Amino acid sequence: MSGELFHAIAQIIRRQTRNGQAIPLVTRYDSHEKLWSEPMPILFQRQLGTVRNVIAPHTILNMLARSCEEIAENAPSYAGTKFTPHDFRRPFATEIVNGGLPIHIGAPRLTRRTPVALGIPTVPSPNR
Repeated sequence: MSGELFHAIAQIIRRQTRNGQAIPLVTRYDSHEKLWSEPMPILFQRQLGTVRNVIAPHTILNMLARSCEEIAENAPSYAGTKFTPHDFRRPFATEIVNGGLPIHIGAPRLTRRTPVALGIPTVPSPNR
């Protein structure tokens, strides 16, 4: 895992484990599959009152858009840059496979059913 990816994930985990506890288990509704997940430690969650929920995809899109706008204020060459959560999927999948995680283990964690659906090479990088 690259230093940048490790740092980003570590920051998310740090925010979810501030009290020294494990990341809480929450369920997530997949609107494409029309199914609720089993309880799992989803990184993008928040607590509203006493209830913990997964952060809605549209909310994450808004957060990314605001971050892109803030970056463009200081670096005008990035004006108009837009990201979606899906843009981070392939680099993350490639990173975990090249880091040694078998594809058949990584694929379900990325909510895809088969390694082919990930759109990543099935042969790990020789640079591992």
